[in-house]
Amino acid sequence: MSAFGGTEPDLDNPEQIAKAFDAEMNKRAVWQPSRRLHWWLSPSAHWEGLKRRLSPKIAAEAWKSFVKAHGLVELQAGFAYPEKDAFSELVPWLAELLWTPEARIESIFFEIRGEESRHAWHWPLRLGFLPDASSQELMTAFTTRHDAWSGRLTRPVDVAATGQGCDMLLSPLDAAETRAMVERHRVQATTIVLLDRKPFATPEHARDFLELRASARAATIASISNTKKDQTIVDIIEEISHDVSFDWAISRAARKCGGIPLIVADEEFIHHSKITVVGNLWAARLGAQGDPGSLEMTGLGIANEIRSINRGIFHSELGDASLLAEKINEGLAGSTPHPRYIGATLQPVFGRTGRAEVRTKFANAFVRNEWRLLAVNIAPRAGPQDLPSFPDERIDWSQDQQTLSIIVTAPNCDLLSAPYYFVQDLRYGQPIGEISYLERMFIFDERPQESASAEITIHSVGSSSDALFFIRPRNAGSIKARILVVHANRVLQTAILNAEVHSRNSSVESGAAGAADQEAAETGAIIQLVPEGMIRSELQDLGDRRVFDLAILTNDSLTGAPQGTLIADGTVFLQDFAEIKKIADRVGARLKEMVESPKDFRAADSEVTAALLRNLANDGVLIRRHLSDAGLKPILARNPDRIQVVAAKPDEALPVDFIYDGKAPDPKTAQVCPNQARALNSGSCEACPNREVSTHVCAMRFWGLTKVIERHIFGKRKPGSEGKDEITARGPSPDRERIKRPSSRLFASSERAGNFAGGAGALRELVQRLDLATKPAGKAFAAIKWDQWRAFVQQNTPSLCVLLPHTDVDNGNDVIEIGSGDLLTNAQIDEDVVGTNHPVVVILLGCETARPELRLASFVSSFRHAGADVVIGTLTPVLGRHAAPIASALIEQLDQLWFGGSRVTTIGDALTNVRRAFLSRGLPIGLTLVAFGDADWLLGD
Repeated sequence: MSAFGGTEPDLDNPEQIAKAFDAEMNKRAVWQPSRRLHWWLSPSAHWEGLKRRLSPKIAAEAWKSFVKAHGLVELQAGFAYPEKDAFSELVPWLAELLWTPEARIESIFFEIRGEESRHAWHWPLRLGFLPDASSQELMTAFTTRHDAWSGRLTRPVDVAATGQGCDMLLSPLDAAETRAMVERHRVQATTIVLLDRKPFATPEHARDFLELRASARAATIASISNTKKDQTIVDIIEEISHDVSFDWAISRAARKCGGIPLIVADEEFIHHSKITVVGNLWAARLGAQGDPGSLEMTGLGIANEIRSINRGIFHSELGDASLLAEKINEGLAGSTPHPRYIGATLQPVFGRTGRAEVRTKFANAFVRNEWRLLAVNIAPRAGPQDLPSFPDERIDWSQDQQTLSIIVTAPNCDLLSAPYYFVQDLRYGQPIGEISYLERMFIFDERPQESASAEITIHSVGSSSDALFFIRPRNAGSIKARILVVHANRVLQTAILNAEVHSRNSSVESGAAGAADQEAAETGAIIQLVPEGMIRSELQDLGDRRVFDLAILTNDSLTGAPQGTLIADGTVFLQDFAEIKKIADRVGARLKEMVESPKDFRAADSEVTAALLRNLANDGVLIRRHLSDAGLKPILARNPDRIQVVAAKPDEALPVDFIYDGKAPDPKTAQVCPNQARALNSGSCEACPNREVSTHVCAMRFWGLTKVIERHIFGKRKPGSEGKDEITARGPSPDRERIKRPSSRLFASSERAGNFAGGAGALRELVQRLDLATKPAGKAFAAIKWDQWRAFVQQNTPSLCVLLPHTDVDNGNDVIEIGSGDLLTNAQIDEDVVGTNHPVVVILLGCETARPELRLASFVSSFRHAGADVVIGTLTPVLGRHAAPIASALIEQLDQLWFGGSRVTTIGDALTNVRRAFLSRGLPIGLTLVAFGDADWLLGD
């Protein structure tokens, strides 16, 4: 069909058009045996020519004549750079012409190139379903089928509830409706198949189709007009299991239901969608990770088995395809991780003339007011390492790679990220023009800052690429910088860079340096990296994790002042947090007042509660204003709904939960919004008329009741904690392990938690609630001594531990007390206290202490270091007499989620729902509930 260009002879009748079709098909048949007619569309030429010369009626007659000679074919049209206007006009035209069984077209295929898209393609395939009623019915219909192969070859995913990316999103909705759902829930899908859809009748329908693909970053999108729905899904999976590419699987499945699919695809993905290609990729990865000296015990043996399977016939979905899926999972489970670590080196920057600067022994060292090139990567390192590792096990990235962001913040330094293509010239002394790269940056006002961001590409084994930065210290003496590894606005690991900064006129430069200093400066070993914190060590399936909007690292500025590092979409903002710290302390004081006077806060709409909400809302408006002034105004305007908060110091956690969306309410007269109760129950304010007024205050305007806030605490390393970071850095597995209803539960409290009227009864009721929820097969135990606690952990490996301890200081040690005076120091909290039945959830409600220097957060950090996957607590200590009722209400809410049926939710979403439930019951203490750990853990059976 390329004969329809503007320079070809006129095609005035069906016979001429049919000959043009025939000539194109015969030309392609020489080098491509597939039944595919190629048509490369140039929107400015071919399509305009089509519109001038053809009508659907004339073209239809020509097509019927053509297919008599050639039979069923697939029409392929290619866009080097897709243009929505041309596509949106062309597709309705083709629909009128060809979207009938009489046309005898198998499928209409548009190739798209030059756009970033998601290529992840797992085996078994992850099938995604949206949360609307029709999609949920479709998921139920598919999962309740009894096809023997479905459990081996597919993994159904509720994409909204889990936040998980999928290989194939299956939607019974039209393109516009599906797109709205995709954007609302930030769904990421490699392919999208619209089921039960009619042909595109208008340009708007076609435009929605293209925009849906872009919204999900999908490599391929297809539409099949049919009514068989779940059977069509089965047909698609069966065809894929027969080792055909995705587009042919769609075409063959469509033939069975009488539909004609429209496919828009990235050709590179189409090639990699065949099972044997996936198998070969896995064989290469497992082989690279295996040990040739022990074939039967390592990935190399399984790699060879996968290669053998790939030589099979793939005629049956119960045959080679299922066996391949089993072997891939076996290889994942048995692969040996090879550790990789953050590393940094320093190199000189060459001048614009191509000649090196005068070489000195400090060419590879920091020198005041001189530019150096800082290279950061993740790679295997020889010898002992202080930094925690990024193991390379279970990596299943598309095209065997993953992109990460490296962020560097350096006080009293000038920083610029260095594009790779410029750096090659600088590194090897090549001229780059009449002005240097750095001067050029200044001309375009890209002024150096104290922070910068660059990307690296890391593969399943070996070293990553380098993140390259120009760095210039302003002062001699010493330099301290922070290096952060980030993905999708979530921090994975941080390290501190320490080095000395020399001066050209110093005694060191004049020759007084010792031999060790000279050697260090010459080799680049002058840089020392010190571990700060590991949040997630596993890099696999990062692309399947829900994208966050904002990451906030609260820490000191490395010079002693409180500071926040704010990260959004590759941009870094540094903000002085001194003023925010004052507001945070004020929030803490208000929460403490609420805890100490609980009787005054029993009703959600009482005047005392209203006053608390008014004051907290005013504090929240100020925190939001400070973040806006730091450069986050555009991000805040987009209404971020997923935020990660990392506290490098346990007592410096930022209370973003109390950021208030809306006008500051009048601190004296504002009333609780009359629609608050309904909003708390529904989870949305919807079109409330009081949303933007100062005469009302509403709890639903606080971030903690509408956002997912993922919290992490670094804390201090305890003696003997080396190598333990990987335990605390564990996250959900690629198939998203679930925090299931715990069949074994452990409880302990200090006697002080029951020293109030009715206290003993409240504790008994709490234990009964724990016990009843575990039956018939479970077990709950109440310990009064730490020895009993450890013994139960060892024998029963509980997955839910509830602690209502008293916190104190004994002989200079931070301690937690259970029973009557049985103490455990902070340093003694280890794996024997937490257990190994992961995922483990710890509920920690520390009682009030008179020691203001003792922070409950330090114990949270210790339980995370000991292996607790999630620690749930409060932003402020609670009184002993309130710990049991709060714990009981919290467990009740969690049990409702565990017993809520087959629908799962993430722990981040669950805790937001629990906070709202507390508020709706008149318990404002729910405002203080927080969870520390990965927000993507799934909660549900």
